[in-house]
Amino acid sequence: MQTKLGLLGLGEISTLFYINELEKVIDSNNKSYKVYQTNFDEINNILPHPSEKLKEIVSKNINSLLNLDVNTLLIPNITLHQTMDSLKLDVNVIHPLKETVVSLKKENCTEVVLLGSIYTMQSDYIKLYFSEHGISIKTPLENEQSFIDNLRKKVFLQTANAALIADYNLIIKKYAQKNAVVIACTELSVASQISNGRIFDMARIQIKEALRINQQ
Repeated sequence: MQTKLGLLGLGEISTLFYINELEKVIDSNNKSYKVYQTNFDEINNILPHPSEKLKEIVSKNINSLLNLDVNTLLIPNITLHQTMDSLKLDVNVIHPLKETVVSLKKENCTEVVLLGSIYTMQSDYIKLYFSEHGISIKTPLENEQSFIDNLRKKVFLQTANAALIADYNLIIKKYAQKNAVVIACTELSVASQISNGRIFDMARIQIKEALRINQQ
């Protein structure tokens, strides 16, 4: 079956990031992928915690995306996958946790520093999944976690300045000197300006996999 990629439109910054990365390779004029734009405020207002209400809203939007005749889903929000995991979807989902574990294992990484929202860094969702695959997680210092979460919010609101972004990249550089670093938030991917073999960016890993299967 030919891959028909569907992108769920969520926050403006994150969705544009995915689209721009896809269109570096995919010719958008050929309609190689389709986008269904959600009312993201409706979703964001009840994120990050999974709930029956969130499942209902996400399921409705996923069904609308599937109605565009797609069979592979790319979701530009790492946290939302925790809710999607509880849905029974008869469709391929390019899962950021799964694909990142594959990438980490290729590099024999068994311990990582996790950068994400406060919820992501403090909850068990990613920690438990990685642990099941033999990968342990460390988190930044408490004050760094607060800074990172604040930057994430400012990127989302498009109010992050160059100084904040530079300080954030210094944190990445600091931890990447001795550890593998996993970036688990699309807004943090947008702000990331460092690329090396120690940095595993979930959003970019998702996009790379989407491009790979799109070319099959």
